[in-house]
Amino acid sequence: MNQIRYLACRTLGVRTDASEEEIKKAYKTLVKIYHPDAGETGDAEHYDAIVKAYDFLCSHPAVKEKPMGKILGKDTGYYKDSSYATFDKRYQKQRQRRKEEFARRTKEVHNRNEREKQQKQQYKDAMEAIRAIRAAQLIQSLLDKAKEEQDK
Repeated sequence: MNQIRYLACRTLGVRTDASEEEIKKAYKTLVKIYHPDAGETGDAEHYDAIVKAYDFLCSHPAVKEKPMGKILGKDTGYYKDSSYATFDKRYQKQRQRRKEEFARRTKEVHNRNEREKQQKQQYKDAMEAIRAIRAAQLIQSLLDKAKEEQDK
């Protein structure tokens, strides 16, 4: 629909947001120029295109855009009695839930990282203790061998 409106406005040589007066003025000017009975400038094909474009624009007026004041930070009062207030409340609640969920997940990741650090440290400590025990066992076995050789 917007594409057809664009083409019709282009045929008449007006902007897509032109008023009815501008469209009518452009139509009258072009009809005078391209009317088949206009003499040298008369062109039936252009005339038909201009008439069709004008008929279309008259039967399909431009859609007025809704004010976007709420989005731009201005309260125009357009959304007062509509479901926008309900939508906004739901949106704010959803946004708050998402913030809380993000904070919870961030905390979980932090706790998991801390647990992993603690586990790595415990593993290092355990491995150090095992090495110390093995070293002590090795020293004990060397002392036992040395004692047996002395006894012989």
